Amino acid sequence: MGVGPLTAAGVEEARRLAAGALAIERGGTPGDVRDSGVPTGELFAAVRRHRLASLLGPVAEQLGCPADEIAVLRDAQRRDELAAMAVVSHVHRVHGVLERAGLRAIFFKGPALAAQTTGRATARGAGDVDVWVSPGDLTAAHRALEADGLVPHPWYPTPGDSWGWRWMVRTYYELSLRSGALHVDLHWHLDQNRTGLPDFDTAWGRRQGVDLLGREVPTLSALDALDHSCRHAEKDRYAWLRSLVDIQRLRTQVPSASAVERRLTRRGLEVAATCLGSGASGAEPAGTSRRSHAQEWPRKHPIGVGALAALARHSRQAATARDLGRNLGLMVLPPRACGGVEADAWHRAVPMAARQRVARAGRSPSAEDDVVEAAWT
Repeated sequence: MGVGPLTAAGVEEARRLAAGALAIERGGTPGDVRDSGVPTGELFAAVRRHRLASLLGPVAEQLGCPADEIAVLRDAQRRDELAAMAVVSHVHRVHGVLERAGLRAIFFKGPALAAQTTGRATARGAGDVDVWVSPGDLTAAHRALEADGLVPHPWYPTPGDSWGWRWMVRTYYELSLRSGALHVDLHWHLDQNRTGLPDFDTAWGRRQGVDLLGREVPTLSALDALDHSCRHAEKDRYAWLRSLVDIQRLRTQVPSASAVERRLTRRGLEVAATCLGSGASGAEPAGTSRRSHAQEWPRKHPIGVGALAALARHSRQAATARDLGRNLGLMVLPPRACGGVEADAWHRAVPMAARQRVARAGRSPSAEDDVVEAAWT
């Protein structure tokens, strides 16, 4: 059975079925069942884009899907779960490396979030390994992962005395390392806008342990995970239904009074409820609709416009002048412009990094990805 084009009708049907699946998870009955008027190919295009097979597959029959669609959904679910098992093995590896190095680490998103919200480490499908360490442990964590065979992204600074490394650590929040199929996003903050999110020591003090196929690893508390998930979804313009599913699942674990004190968390809860049910009331949040255009059409910006769009998204989340200043600085000189610049003083490093950025600016995103892939391998 083929996958058709991504359409508004397909996304709306996937959204309705996701809302029904969540209702079943909560012990209720789905308010909506499969609308036979939406072509199967269009539904599956939306399910694939929004990574919903692991949510819909187990309850496809209760959602009124015909037998042929149930078979395809469950096949996609099995493939997603197999891919997720590989990610779990990667988490085990990274956790072991950092534990042997004596470093505290919090794993979030991916299998850790799946286990936290569903009890099943494979319930969100595949992805990268997101791990958070204390800023003071960043260099040690980076070197421990490199010693285990992971290779840092070629365009980002590496630990040392360079101005570029210091700039990145001061203004940014993550970097990437890779070893074959293992992709690690190593964080020293949860986001570049730090106000409203906990620092590492606070998050570590209220961490939870989750079982990932026989190994317990630390993850964010339910409240911290909800705050982060809402902020991440806002940054993505609520473009991924799976992110809203995460929010809906987390909201059942967090007392509502503590969650709504945070502006971005409150908005994320409102958008998720509007899109997927469970407690939506009143008018829809400004700037959203039940079927968001961002969920239907990935936005592709012309070269040069993407940085301005990213600045606008990040700046909407900035709660302080310091957050806004970081956003402006990162737009002018992002960390990926600083890789290979070893100068230790800003007046030498900045012109070199600026020339690198200008040289790369004319490349299309696909050409840039090809260059990175060649350098990384």
